[in-house]
Amino acid sequence: MKTRKLIGLLFILPLLAACTGNKQSDGTAQTETFTKDTIPTGPNIFYFNGDFTYYADAATLKDCISGAILPVAMKGEYLKVEKKYQEMKPREAEAINCGVMGYLIPKETDEEGPDMQLLITGLVGFDRAVSCNPENIITDAVYATYHPDEKEAQTKTSITFDNDYTFQCTTYQLSPVKLVSDYKGHWFRTAKDNIVLLVNGEVLYEGTIDYSNMNLILQNDDEKEVVFKKKA
Repeated sequence: MKTRKLIGLLFILPLLAACTGNKQSDGTAQTETFTKDTIPTGPNIFYFNGDFTYYADAATLKDCISGAILPVAMKGEYLKVEKKYQEMKPREAEAINCGVMGYLIPKETDEEGPDMQLLITGLVGFDRAVSCNPENIITDAVYATYHPDEKEAQTKTSITFDNDYTFQCTTYQLSPVKLVSDYKGHWFRTAKDNIVLLVNGEVLYEGTIDYSNMNLILQNDDEKEVVFKKKA
């Protein structure tokens, strides 16, 4: 299975937890819309969407698809996000759904909590009418596809996602059982419906999330569209 270079990711990925790629063989709802100044300007900028909560001296974003609660770094475009949040006249510590562009950075050494923070580079928008749907979390299931198909399967490829934005992708020959490949890396969304899986800065898979059934429609250089079905 080939991977494709995503130029620029080497800037951000060293800041993340190390990964390895082992190949064995006011109150009105504001709809989220992209504006010119919120479109990402580089391939190391990703999309995060979730419930934004502001406290007295801190803010968090509970990501709708990973379930992770991300501390928000007080730099980048944070002040723009906080201002927009305050304009909505929220109740104390009210969680309001928010979409942003950004990336993960290590927390400061003297700060408590998770090892990584979200640095916001652009605000997509707030939407008070929307909240996270627990059924959209992808970190609580296995995603699998069979080759050439499930009925005549010769190999099975499975992907698991963790809420620290790492993933593992394994392919097994089914008879006799034999490990064909094993990849580990990072996953992110590039837009609300789009996801990318990266191994050492290269694209392993990219594609779309079908929210109607939470299947993933992915592709890489070797394959056309491949549907990874969600397995409980």
